[in-house]
Amino acid sequence: MVQKCTTCQEYHTALQKERLLPHDIPVRPWQSVATYLFVWNITNYVLVVVYYSNYFEIAQLANTKSSTVIQHIKSMFARHGIPEVLISDNGPQYSSEEFRQFATTWGFIHKTSSPTYPQSNDLAERTVQAVKKLLKKAKASGSCPFLSLLSYRNTPLQQTGSPAQLVLINRRLRTDLPTHPKDRATSKTH
Repeated sequence: MVQKCTTCQEYHTALQKERLLPHDIPVRPWQSVATYLFVWNITNYVLVVVYYSNYFEIAQLANTKSSTVIQHIKSMFARHGIPEVLISDNGPQYSSEEFRQFATTWGFIHKTSSPTYPQSNDLAERTVQAVKKLLKKAKASGSCPFLSLLSYRNTPLQQTGSPAQLVLINRRLRTDLPTHPKDRATSKTH
């Protein structure tokens, strides 16, 4: 009965499609970032990823309260600057009054991904999968996860052909990976 009623179909919530609004393409590093909470190996983390370069930072969380998440994001902003836009899901940490106040005080626009289109925060979700894989490999091989993160950030990305670190701060970082002397002489390494 309801399936044949045009009025019912028009107002049926499952059929109302929300339009997917694409994000603006950033023109400089750290202009637009996404954040995401994830759990790996029974530990909570917050991730911030830069849309311009795919550079990311993660921080281990003692808990998932808004105040804790905000403190770690503030630390990341203190290192790299305040973005114009921060995109998150609609989790309680990000929809809290405390997070709204943080966005206002620090002067960035906080956008949330749509509950019906969670893929609008796809970069953050894909980055979380890459980070989990990286941490898993580091653990399995007995490697230091921080050195693994450093190496990953200095590896050229398929999309850009350049390492995320280089795109973000216009310099490569010295790592523990062996390099050819010629490469060290011709690249900016600090």
